Amino acid sequence: MSGYMKLLIVCGIIFLVVKFHQQFINYLVSSSDLTKRIMTKYEIDQLEHQIFLDFTANNIPIPSKNEFQWRDYIREKNKSKKNVARDPSIDLWGIPYQIRPSSSVSLDLPAGLMIRSAGPDTIFYNDDDLFIVCKSASGR
Repeated sequence: MSGYMKLLIVCGIIFLVVKFHQQFINYLVSSSDLTKRIMTKYEIDQLEHQIFLDFTANNIPIPSKNEFQWRDYIREKNKSKKNVARDPSIDLWGIPYQIRPSSSVSLDLPAGLMIRSAGPDTIFYNDDDLFIVCKSASGR
């Protein structure tokens, strides 16, 4: 291959990188965001299942409305998991999960507790939040 042909190929690659680099970066960011959303939804589902088992089958008392007690509960339940390098009470965007009653439900039962992640924008109570409402024993 001649020197001019190699130069032409290198120039073509540089042109493509300059022309499409922003779209490629946007693709990488959106792929990463989708992965975080999927993983966070999985974590929320696992938390809901864990809360259901602990507070119905195992008769463990439900923590108060205090967010710090819920974070301690989540940390305690997940501390034995191997290779967990991050705090399991915090979502993948670095914001603590919220666990609160979804309405005027009794805190004596896990049914109606809402587990919420603020989502990619890290602001609670808007369209990108991820959440689940704990079901009752009859709803399983």
